[in-house]
Amino acid sequence: MLSTIVKVPNKLWIPRYKILLVILLIMAISSLVSAQLLSPSKILLTFSEPMSRESIFDPANYKVTANNNILVKVIKVGLVKGDSAVVLFFDKEENWLSYQITVINLKDKAGNPINADKNVADIETILTKNKPVSLLHSN
Repeated sequence: MLSTIVKVPNKLWIPRYKILLVILLIMAISSLVSAQLLSPSKILLTFSEPMSRESIFDPANYKVTANNNILVKVIKVGLVKGDSAVVLFFDKEENWLSYQITVINLKDKAGNPINADKNVADIETILTKNKPVSLLHSN
C-alpha cells in the first residue's frame, strides 16, 4: 500500500479544480438519449434530464428526416410525465424504413441548451408492440 502523503500547493490545486469543474458542467448538459417508434406516426424521444417547457412544444424544434432524404413535418408535440420525454406526432404518408431526429433550441430545466454534439437520434423501423405512453400535455 502507498502510505506517502503528498502535499499539493494551493496555487496548483485551484486551477486544476476549476478545470475539473468545467469538465463536469459540460458533461451535465442535457442531451437526447434515445428515440423509439411508438407507431407509424409517433416517435418517443427521451432526454438525459427534465427539459424546460418553454420551447418543448414547438414542432419547429424537431427536424425529422425519413429514409435519409424525406423531410417529415411534425404536427404536434406531446410531453410525457416527468418532462424528460416527448412524443412527436406526424402524418405518415409512405412506408418509411428509417428516421433521423435532430433536436434544436431546447433547454433543460436549469436553462442550459441541449448539447449540440448529442442532439441527433436514429431509428430503424422494426415495429414491435410497445408499452403505451401517457402524455402529460400536448400542444
